[in-house]
Amino acid sequence: MRVPVVWFVGLAILLSARSAKADYYFYSVADDDFRDDNNTLWAALEPYPEWDASRAVLRDNWDADDNVRTDGRDSLYDDLLWYGDNLTGGDVFLFSYWGHGGWNAPDSYYPDEGSTARPQENDPTPADPAPYQYDEFFGYSGSTYYMWDDDLTNALAGFDEFVQVIVISGACHSGGWVGGSHDIQTSTPATNNGLYALLGAPEQGTGIGVKGSGDTYFEILLCTALSNTVQAYMRMSD
Repeated sequence: MRVPVVWFVGLAILLSARSAKADYYFYSVADDDFRDDNNTLWAALEPYPEWDASRAVLRDNWDADDNVRTDGRDSLYDDLLWYGDNLTGGDVFLFSYWGHGGWNAPDSYYPDEGSTARPQENDPTPADPAPYQYDEFFGYSGSTYYMWDDDLTNALAGFDEFVQVIVISGACHSGGWVGGSHDIQTSTPATNNGLYALLGAPEQGTGIGVKGSGDTYFEILLCTALSNTVQAYMRMSD
């Protein structure tokens, strides 16, 4: 059985930096039925002085992984590698993912998380029934390859030890991004006490559903909390 999911609900702590001089980077990917989530989350953060639009990147229907590392920033995986190479100690990096997630693709990396080949092009589709021993994946339905949660761990390996990383997602089964032998709680930021995660679905279940406009209810509740429970325009580092 997997280690239980750890939920980080103290939003003031989750979104604060170690240094008042930190640069805050916002990187958000929204795919398929969830494309409005990018703008909704950014609109809740932008009033705070730390979150400057010049350091915000919002991607819609973005290839999760083209499995090529020499052709620039043309996938989610490549974007994460870029941030790892360019952010410096004291910076804050918020990565949010809004889209489909699944767990029915056995993990090729680690035997305790599955043993068959990684997903093929445009396959598999999310959310098969039990058993639950398989690893989690996520990404745009038109991706060359989906991303494993293990890929996310690997992509975070290049971050400076003093970069604070925040991961937010409402994807189905995103609670399974922690707890496995190579999940994000083993990533470089986590081992340096610099990783925070707010995941809107249990490992063995779906996320809080899609509102008609393309937002998820999880994301709407999160943004309501950011907008209503912290005094508007005060600095998060305060």
